[in-house]
Amino acid sequence: MNKWWLLALILLLGISIGFADQERKNIAVIDLESRGGLTKEEAGALTDRLRSLLVRTNAFNVVDRGKMQDILKEQGFQLSGCTSAECAVEAGKILGVEEMVSGTIGRVGKLYTLDIILIDVETSRIIKSLTRDYSGEIEGLVGLMKSIADELAGVKKETLLTGNISVKTNPPGAEVYVDTKLEGISPYTVKNLTAGEHQLKLVKEGYLPVEDRFTVQANTTVTYSTDLKKLYTIKFLSQPAAALLYINNKLAGQTPFTYQSPANSRLSVDLKKDKYKPFHKEILVKRDQT
Repeated sequence: MNKWWLLALILLLGISIGFADQERKNIAVIDLESRGGLTKEEAGALTDRLRSLLVRTNAFNVVDRGKMQDILKEQGFQLSGCTSAECAVEAGKILGVEEMVSGTIGRVGKLYTLDIILIDVETSRIIKSLTRDYSGEIEGLVGLMKSIADELAGVKKETLLTGNISVKTNPPGAEVYVDTKLEGISPYTVKNLTAGEHQLKLVKEGYLPVEDRFTVQANTTVTYSTDLKKLYTIKFLSQPAAALLYINNKLAGQTPFTYQSPANSRLSVDLKKDKYKPFHKEILVKRDQT
């Protein structure tokens, strides 16, 4: 009797697992096409992260990149430059998947742009089209891939506790970066930040950049005020030129050289050149002097 119950349980589990697999869509992800100076390797690394995150959503069965390339190569299909919906559909039919993901990643100045589409292979219909703009270091794009994967999978966003930070600078007009993302120009209030610790960076031409950390409390606004330190220009010249310039015992470059430092900074300056006597001087940077 117990054996029959065990057999029934195994069959039931098998059916349940089968239904779970059927609910997942079989998809493949084409490497994002890089534009605007991004390398193929950078685009490939970001695509690999997107594949991994799509698997973690449990909404898809994602074809392995190597397996996908082998199958398409056997059929003489070239993936290079395959960014259109028509090309993705053709690749999807060869792979035998239900949906395909493709898109581009580019850079315009300091702005990164991502355009991603999810396509139904059978109907050639674009199910979802996502566009993301991002300002900051390229490493920040890795984190952006999670929100793209979640949206493609239809994952509902969790309700997060958020707060704000109001940034004021003297003088105003500084670029406000939070967690490497450009948010606005001071005075500026960054809203809906996840409660917890964040990184702040303030940048204004002619002034010393400010880097700091702050903590956001849920449903509150943190005020951050600071006086920016003006940078003064020092020009180093030598005769003959091309002398090695050391500032505070670190190689800065070769003469002629332009250096910026805030007021009241003390600089230890050394000039060195083969066959010439070394030069040393202590400098105090004063206000309103060039």
